[in-house]
Amino acid sequence: MCRPALVLLLAWLAAGCAAPPAARPVSDVIAVRGVGRVSARPDAALAQVGAEARAASLADAGAEVARRMAAVLERVRALGVGEPDITTVAYSVEPL
Repeated sequence: MCRPALVLLLAWLAAGCAAPPAARPVSDVIAVRGVGRVSARPDAALAQVGAEARAASLADAGAEVARRMAAVLERVRALGVGEPDITTVAYSVEPL
């Protein structure tokens, strides 16, 4: 098939597929467009901290860990974290 005939055929097919704007009833069309954004300041965070100590006796290691964690918790409280939000999750002792 020659090119001009192909172009005419495609134009004829395209014209048959497209309905003129006046042919569609305006009352049957609902168009909605919108864009939304939401932002919020974070109000929660999860942090896990810990301390480790090695000593000749369990009492010495326990005292060192308690001292280190007291310093960490002092800094956490200074950041405004309340007591109900501070918990101990695990405490373990492993002999070497």
